[in-house]
Amino acid sequence: MREIRFRIIWKGKEYYWGYCEGGFEGIPTCSGGLSLEKAKELSCQFTGLHDKNGKEIYEGDIVSVKGHTSEDIFVSLVSEKRGGFWLDKDYLGNWKEYMLEVIGNIYENPELLNQKV
Repeated sequence: MREIRFRIIWKGKEYYWGYCEGGFEGIPTCSGGLSLEKAKELSCQFTGLHDKNGKEIYEGDIVSVKGHTSEDIFVSLVSEKRGGFWLDKDYLGNWKEYMLEVIGNIYENPELLNQKV
């Protein structure tokens, strides 16, 4: 069973918090005026996968994907849709963790989506 956790990236700082039945557990004390509503808006769910370096992959992360052929190499945003986590081109679960590397996230590094591999 996959652990259900969330990450918030706000003003360059990462906050981790988890969800449990009946409410949120472990919500950080947010400085600088981060409200619970803003935290919900900025939260990204943990996919349950790690990249080739052991880094956790979250919704909103930008990953470099290296497949078996040169045609399989691309940079993609991890997003939640249709009840699962997807890359722009494929279901995230179809890729082995050793083929994925987190290189940034959409909030801090949106320019990476335009990067040529």
